[in-house]
Amino acid sequence: GLGDVYKRQGLARTARDSGICINTIGLGLPSTDSMNADLLRQIAAETGCGSYYDAQNATELINTFIEIRHTSLGEILLDTQGQISQDERVDLGKVAVEQNQEIVLFTLNTLDSQVNLEVTDPVGTLVNASYPNAVLSNAASLASLVVNEPLAGDWDVKIVGIDVPAGQT
Repeated sequence: GLGDVYKRQGLARTARDSGICINTIGLGLPSTDSMNADLLRQIAAETGCGSYYDAQNATELINTFIEIRHTSLGEILLDTQGQISQDERVDLGKVAVEQNQEIVLFTLNTLDSQVNLEVTDPVGTLVNASYPNAVLSNAASLASLVVNEPLAGDWDVKIVGIDVPAGQT
């Protein structure tokens, strides 16, 4: 009812005044009765800094959380999707990191396979577990690399299909 609208607007104003962004995610098809995408868009917009995201399946939901994490830290420099096969190496290109960048974060998500990141810094050094200021994690379906105080310049990004049970993911 009307009271719920005022209460929601008051909460959104409180969040906005406190510098809190509210992001909303519609899981499923927006045309179904089980989800009110317009309401979710309105809630996100009322804080002045939130966003609404659509996620129609588990992969899109995970990717949405990853995107929200990345945008909370700054600008997304590379966002791509595609297919990779067992033992295939795919060159995703270069990511330009500016001077005095505080952090750079790379995240790779697959739902059913292990795909590793291969990132090379601007002077040609492959980032591994002993790379200064870096934390590299390769799990069953998520690979992550965080580099604090990264070198400025073009970072080369490749991915490798390590364990792709279906042959392609």
